[in-house]
Amino acid sequence: MAITTKKALLFLAGGCAAALAIAYASGALDPLFDKTPQPIVALPEPAETTPKDARVPAAETPAAPAAEAPAEASAPQPEEPAVTAPSFDVVRVESNGSIVIAGKAVPGARVEILVGSKVIGSDAAGPEGDFAAVLQEPLKPGDYQIVLRSTTADNVVAMSVETAVVSVPETADGQVLALVEQQFPEHIGNLTDFRWGTTAAQAQQALAHFIEQRLPHFGDFQDAMVTGEDTLFHSLLSPYLNIGLLDPLAVCQAAEQAWWDGLAPLNAVEGFIRQILGWREYVRGIYWLLM
Repeated sequence: MAITTKKALLFLAGGCAAALAIAYASGALDPLFDKTPQPIVALPEPAETTPKDARVPAAETPAAPAAEAPAEASAPQPEEPAVTAPSFDVVRVESNGSIVIAGKAVPGARVEILVGSKVIGSDAAGPEGDFAAVLQEPLKPGDYQIVLRSTTADNVVAMSVETAVVSVPETADGQVLALVEQQFPEHIGNLTDFRWGTTAAQAQQALAHFIEQRLPHFGDFQDAMVTGEDTLFHSLLSPYLNIGLLDPLAVCQAAEQAWWDGLAPLNAVEGFIRQILGWREYVRGIYWLLM
């Protein structure tokens, strides 16, 4: 049987087909038909030969300053002694100008009484710091500002914070002020312009002035208030009644007599007497009854 070219090609094609079928069945061709990508093995990072921190040069740390040699200890300074200012406790002034001043200072200190720069009296403070001084000569009539100056055994000098303001009258029955006050510039009032009486005779003068000048209008205007007027028709007798320079009964009798004499109307006299008897004396009696 002659083998032609056509037969040879058919035979070769059949052999290839058989070989492919066998390869497919055996799984030899699976790698060719599997489209799943193969995993890529990560390559190891190259080992660093230089530390990461070494890539950037470190900032230079400034060198600590050299410790300075300690200065030589200075000699201890002596403590200054504490200063205690003298103070007033009592300032008593008589109408003739004689003055007694008592107070406290450093025990054993010498206390001087000064008017301006003039020393008018002195005393030595006792073991408890108490002192009492009597002026060598009475003060003449007038106004005075008195301060204290103390000197200790260690020659520590101190001035009083307080000032005694004293007014000596020109007449024997005049007013006398012996007041001790702190030196505040804004202090209200004027101690040298004292308008109140300090004796029974002056209290009687205040009563007579009220009877003549203000009692006639007391009934109509006793409760009135007017700008710029601080007294109006008030009697201003309460201080004298309170300290015993005026007797309540004598005051009522003086007002009654003014009505009899035609110096004041009934409503003024009745209103004034009622305030003394019906208010002041009645309330005072209830107070002492229940105390």
